[in-house]
Amino acid sequence: LASNDSQTAFFLGNSYLATSDGENAVRVLAIAAALSPGDAETVNNYGQALEFAGDDEEAVATYARAREISPNFARPILNRARLLVKLNRGEDAVEGFRRVIALNPDEADAYVELGSYLQNNQRNEEAVEVMLKAVEIANDDPVLVNNLAVSLSSIGQFSNAKIWYDKLIELVPNRAAPLVNYATMLEMMEQSDEALIMLQEAAKIDPDYAPTYSLMVHGKLRQCQWNNLEALVTRIIEDSKREITEGHRLSALPFVLLALPVPLDIRLAASRQLAMTAQASVLRPEQQTPFDHSNIQASGKIRIGYISPDFRMHSVGMCFRSILAAHDREKFEVFGYHMALKPDDETTDFFRQSFDHFRDIRELSTMDVSRQIYDDGIQILIDLAGHTRGSRMEILALKPAPVQAHYLGYGATTGADYIDYLITDDTVMNEEAAHWCSESLAYLPQTFMPPLGLPYPARNLNRAEEGLPEDGFVFANFSAHYKIDPDIFSVWMRLLKRTPGSVLWLVSGSAKSVENLRQEASARGIDPDRLIIAKRCSHEVHLARHHLADLCLDNYFHAGGATTLEALWCDLPVLTLHGLYPNSRTGAGMLKAAGLPELVAQDLADYAKIAQDLARSPERLKELRQRLSKDKQSIPLFDSAYFVSRLETILTEMWQTFDSGRQPHTIRV
Repeated sequence: LASNDSQTAFFLGNSYLATSDGENAVRVLAIAAALSPGDAETVNNYGQALEFAGDDEEAVATYARAREISPNFARPILNRARLLVKLNRGEDAVEGFRRVIALNPDEADAYVELGSYLQNNQRNEEAVEVMLKAVEIANDDPVLVNNLAVSLSSIGQFSNAKIWYDKLIELVPNRAAPLVNYATMLEMMEQSDEALIMLQEAAKIDPDYAPTYSLMVHGKLRQCQWNNLEALVTRIIEDSKREITEGHRLSALPFVLLALPVPLDIRLAASRQLAMTAQASVLRPEQQTPFDHSNIQASGKIRIGYISPDFRMHSVGMCFRSILAAHDREKFEVFGYHMALKPDDETTDFFRQSFDHFRDIRELSTMDVSRQIYDDGIQILIDLAGHTRGSRMEILALKPAPVQAHYLGYGATTGADYIDYLITDDTVMNEEAAHWCSESLAYLPQTFMPPLGLPYPARNLNRAEEGLPEDGFVFANFSAHYKIDPDIFSVWMRLLKRTPGSVLWLVSGSAKSVENLRQEASARGIDPDRLIIAKRCSHEVHLARHHLADLCLDNYFHAGGATTLEALWCDLPVLTLHGLYPNSRTGAGMLKAAGLPELVAQDLADYAKIAQDLARSPERLKELRQRLSKDKQSIPLFDSAYFVSRLETILTEMWQTFDSGRQPHTIRV
């Protein structure tokens, strides 16, 4: 009756939009916009219809047209900015959100959207500023309060984050998720006792909230609180299998699974999910990387980029020193991308001076970091973090380098299709484990662990200074307490029982973990005083005191990495296992490279027998020490030049494979 009446078309189109009839909404609002081309509200609603119907690019253009018609009309600017975030055109979106805020300082949605975007792109200091205003306007909306607390904890403002987490729990006292987030921050603060209490409370509030349990197991391991541990691991496995079958998001964290007897298919599924989540945050399903590598050509040196949160006093930093020092700068130009969560230290200064180029990317957005890597001409980008704390997988998901690999920091499959290679060894990643890796495997000979780039320690300490018996046999384990499990601990206690006068020397942990270990010893018939807790000291002193021990005992499910390297470097024999899982075989590769394959046990019974025999054979132990203390460069595990040359052979093969148009493939040196 009124086919040329724009108002009728406008209201009819809005009605179709309200009832989710996108096809008719587009048809009718197109008529309304044609009849009233100068009406910004009509054009904006036409943009909404286009967006609802999936025509995103046309919707962006239509919102822009509405803005041109009425520059001070905030709604199309906000709608366009939201859509630009979805299309991963973030910087344009930020400009839009800020424009809306300038037009209407009380527009809560603009603060919310801007804060979420900044948080998702690691711009947490900016996000905090925005979300503080949003919380003020939106009257403590729980989602906003949670996001604010997460950003505050991400930039290390833990005391402020606690205030907002406490506020969140007041707002939603009967929800498990806020408690789990709070507990995650407490773990970052090394307050694992408080974190575990909070996780146990979350499990009471909502027993079906699956993310609680992998964190709870990790918390219990950190405290050495082993009651009910087996049942919790079974729960995690069953939940994971159900989530995989039903196509749901996995609740278990990949890093936590490394220390548990969890099947390899579940580990891969958890890693793949996290990798896909990172990719989805920066690329739409059909979208390709914005970086064109089709015309890249090698000219002279191969440009290698290493990206890590651990260019500091950390096990990864310690291990990586020797690689950086020995890289052939005639063949390779080496870049470091530094994104530490913790303050810089002397080790950071070493890296800053030793890389050809050192980029501090902590305050850069995901896209800005990726563009920096691309503009640097990086040919091979090597991630040293994987799914560990401080990782930024979103950067690799944008594929800023034509060849990308993971190495060292995580040591297991990342599950990421955008990571081409995993640098490993064939002890850790045997034939069975290789089947459950998403990457092509690049095998270093014997072990993937690099030599320590540290001076040989002096031996000017005595046992009395460390509270050790002068004549008793000293078993040692210098791994973090969360790597100790009840099965291996029981073996250790039987060794103490069968070796009169012996002690077990452990690194310091939390007060609760030490208390629990002493209780576990007592429950196994061992005087708790036979557990000697090493005093906290500098790394230099820690290395120097290794010679006071007689035998280092490795863990079961999660073998030592840098701790084993340090012990062997300091001439302390290490007994390890050829375990059931990749991360339980790290020590086995290192012992082979050290020329001591006889110290690799095949199972727990074999492990106990070898340890007992060595405790009764001082001459045999002396001979093992002498084999470690001879010319270090004659032992592959300690030969930095040899190791790095093998790594460089792998990197060269990676580049030549890409340069010749071939797909990533297995590489063996």
